This record gives sequence, C-alpha cells and structure tokens, in this order.
Amino acid sequence: FLDFSDMEKRSLYCRKELELNCRLAPTVYLEVVPVYQSGASISWHDLGVDACVIDHALKMRRLDASMEMDRMLAAGKIGLAYMAVLADKIAAFHATATVISNPAQSSAESYQADFNDILGQSAVIADLLGAAAATRLARIVGISDRYLAGHALLIAARLAGGMVRDVHGDLHAHNIFAYPDPIVFDCIEFNDHFRQIDVLNEVAFCCMDLEATGFDAHAAAFLDAYLHASGVVQDADSTMLFLWFKCYRANVRTKVAALRAGQAGPNTEITAELACYLDLMERYALALELESASF
Repeated sequence: FLDFSDMEKRSLYCRKELELNCRLAPTVYLEVVPVYQSGASISWHDLGVDACVIDHALKMRRLDASMEMDRMLAAGKIGLAYMAVLADKIAAFHATATVISNPAQSSAESYQADFNDILGQSAVIADLLGAAAATRLARIVGISDRYLAGHALLIAARLAGGMVRDVHGDLHAHNIFAYPDPIVFDCIEFNDHFRQIDVLNEVAFCCMDLEATGFDAHAAAFLDAYLHASGVVQDADSTMLFLWFKCYRANVRTKVAALRAGQAGPNTEITAELACYLDLMERYALALELESASF
C-alpha cells in the first residue's frame, strides 16, 4: 500500500501528512524536520558545515495514550453523550472539506472493484477458517454486486450532489483521542482514493468499528448526532447505502486481517479477528439483501 522507497518520497509524504492532519489535529502535527548526518552522528539538529540531510521526519506532540478512544471505551469511560461531541467535530470537518467531483472516486464500478478485491484473500480465509468461510465470502460479494448494479444512479447522484469529499479516510476509535475536544489523528495520506470518499462512508467506518467491539448503542448515537449536526438526509436509499458502506468497511478489516495472517503465519489472535470481521461483513450483507428484497 505504501511506497516510501526514497528520501524524496518520504519528504513528500511527511509534508502531506502534516498538511492533511493539521485539519483535525493542528496541535499534534507540528512540522517536518530534516535529519542530518555528520560522520557517525545523526540528529534532527543541524550538525554543522559538514552535515548533510539524509532523511526527513514528522515532529509531533505526544498525547496521553490512556485517552485513546478504544481504550476509553473498553474501560467504560465513554458515555453516549460523548458521541454527539465527536459527531459535531466530524460534521463540522466534513462541511469544510474539499468537494471531490472525479467519477473515478465514487461510482458503482469503483465501489465494486474495491469491494471485490477481497476475493484475492479467499485462499487464506479458507485455509484459516475452512472452505465454508470462502463460500460465505463469495455469497457476500454476490450480494454486494447485485446491490451496486441496482444503485449506480444513486451513487452518481451523491457524487454530483457534493457528498464525496476529501476527508479523513481512517475514522476508527484507535485514531481518536477522547479529550473533551476530540483529537482525530492519522488520516490516510498515502492514497487519495482511500481518503476522498462519500461522507457516509467515513461515518460508516466509525460505526462499523464500534459495532465490531459491541458498542452498537454508541454507533447509533454517533450516527444520529452526525445526521443532526450535518443536515445530511437519511432516507430509505441512503440508509441502504450506509449499510453497504458498513459492509465494505468490514470487508476492508477482513482483508487487512487476512493479509496479516498471510504474512505472520498461524496466529490465534489474527485468526479470531479475521473471523469476527467476516461475521460482521456477512451480517451487514444479509441485512442489505433483506432490505433490498423489501423494495
């Protein structure tokens, strides 16, 4: 997913990470600094006339790790009221985010390509969870294909209506510090396609992440507060699209778990994570199929 293979690219992406993350976390992302070398000495302080720049780094302010939202949730320290605070922050951010009009960023065809990429992990999934799991995956992909084929005009209309924006792209609890004024950090800087998305896709990621860990009520509170703060209309069509977005986000997590499993080899924790997200993806897909049948 990344290409930081030379100093020029690392410098570029350090600057891009600073620029993009200053939108939501300006007090955390401070500056890009050069890394100097003089003889055997390496420092981000200038080492004098014989020094040369050998790399770049992003200078950040360290935050209290105990305030990470996933930890706070697990400790029972995040109430439903806080989800409205977070939703207000995200809605305000979305309101000023750059509108994207490129059809390649949001179309039924691009969504299908992104979703169906999971099929490349079928062998890993079958190996770790059994052949039936790969069969379930194929059924989920079929449900997604049928939904997208029937809703290409809706997706195109949302692009034309300015609902696709340059947002965060990785909005889950581990990337949020639950201070009274939430700090949302670590947006996707390395791939514009993953960050320039429908605003409901962004919200769906957060809701899926909460539901994956059993915080369904928090997810519902976040969605309700976001819709209220943003003025985004949630009709029957967009409700179904939101369900597809949650299915897609569970798909992404399933793929990441499968990739990790393929790299790390047998690992009980990764296998359990893979099973969890496959189950969640299936839950969303079956609900989408049921809703589609009722129309």
